[in-house]
Amino acid sequence: MKKYLLAIESAASESSVAILELTSPSAAEEGVSFVVGRHWSAFNRSGSLDHAEQLLPMTDSLLTEAEIAKTDLVAVAFSQGPGAFTGLRIACGLAQGMALGLGLPLIPIDSLRATAQSAVDFLVDNKQLKCISKAEGDSPILVGVDYIVTLLDARMGEAYMAIYQPRLNQAELGRDAIDLKVIQKPSLISIKDVLPWLDEQRFYDNKQLFFAGNALAVYAEELAVSFEAKEFDFTVLPKQVTEWADATVLARLAVKKLQRGETVEAHLAAPIYLREKVAFTEKERAEGFTGNPSATKPLVSDAASADHGDADTMSFNRSFQVGTEYYLLRPMEQRDIAGALLIEQTVQDYPWTRGNFKDSLRAGYPAWVIEHKLSSTPVDDAEDDSRIVGFAVQMLAPDVAHVLLIAVEPSLQGKGLGTLLLKTLEKNALRAGLDKQLLEVRRSNDQAQRFYLRHRYAVIGTRKGYYREVGGASEDAIVLEKTLEPDDVEFTFTPDSEIQV
Repeated sequence: MKKYLLAIESAASESSVAILELTSPSAAEEGVSFVVGRHWSAFNRSGSLDHAEQLLPMTDSLLTEAEIAKTDLVAVAFSQGPGAFTGLRIACGLAQGMALGLGLPLIPIDSLRATAQSAVDFLVDNKQLKCISKAEGDSPILVGVDYIVTLLDARMGEAYMAIYQPRLNQAELGRDAIDLKVIQKPSLISIKDVLPWLDEQRFYDNKQLFFAGNALAVYAEELAVSFEAKEFDFTVLPKQVTEWADATVLARLAVKKLQRGETVEAHLAAPIYLREKVAFTEKERAEGFTGNPSATKPLVSDAASADHGDADTMSFNRSFQVGTEYYLLRPMEQRDIAGALLIEQTVQDYPWTRGNFKDSLRAGYPAWVIEHKLSSTPVDDAEDDSRIVGFAVQMLAPDVAHVLLIAVEPSLQGKGLGTLLLKTLEKNALRAGLDKQLLEVRRSNDQAQRFYLRHRYAVIGTRKGYYREVGGASEDAIVLEKTLEPDDVEFTFTPDSEIQV
């Protein structure tokens, strides 16, 4: 049975579309090992301003050329970013539209990861990265490159950077025998700081680094100055890859994700934005802040982590006591989904599914839970004697934070836990450089509307038929928004169990 995977890339100035032929007994099942057959690709090299006009006709033309019906597609992959704001929105929007119309899963692909894959392909083809056996009978090892540093042009003298470690996967063959472990999560860095920052990290001493990404060409002169300025404690390998990865690379990575079941539902897809703030406010400038607030050196990632979450957000936990009861507010984890799902199914007529929660965490959406300790033992001393009594999920866009869900167990509503969750989301938005937060509530949900109005959210509009229901019915959404102020997110619990804001 032949199915096809479509990949869309428009994160840079040139856009591209690719189709891979997949053969499998049952291409819809998770864990299926696909056999990749033929491929087709198309490119638009006229510039990013033409993405909106060219990408959809180019996709239709490629499907026609390959004699493939849209109903033969098994999934749609798209460039998630980081990259150009407009291009990312176009790729995500087109992929979402096709996925919704055809009932297909989406596969977001990190642009930096795709660039690193292009580097692997180049290194293997040029025999700079290869598998060898030290002695007869020994397992093969990977030699030639210790780390791949990807740098994509972020403009304004900055680059999006991530660092990967090639690793041998003996279960695969050829290029696919090399996996990439995330060493440094995607971050934004001034181009002049790249090499000095790497040199500061003793982790890279005496290692061989290979650089890839279009920032190497865009900022060639600036990097040359850094290279000539001093000798570093690592070796920079020659013959860097300077092209942006095209849709064919995205498609190959997407096949692996599809086999592992790493897909998201269309309505949860979102681009990756690393530049959350490009300018200081008038108040900040009056206080003496200058330059670009995003141009800071990245935090060092946990080398064992492959998550792409923001290191500065979601880092705050808090323990607190209400009466004689102990609680813990902390980031949501996969193990919390069952507890959150139980609450969601209790309080909502049309609740999120388990897959919705999994997709939101997989996509890196900020989310928290309130954990209730069932004994009188203080929070830090009790491990398992607990249950989830509330949760919240948020999405961070370039200019506004979006509340996706807030829910509290019915028996504990009215005790301040919902306020705690809402204030946590507001605090997280401010820490991400956003000063507005919006949300939608059902027109019929008077209780939720009163809650948000009490916290100074203002109605800014209505979305007709936003909530789809069983049988084709729908309900309007009331859209509310709040301008966030730093002083407004500080809160404490008083002895009478009320939150003092």
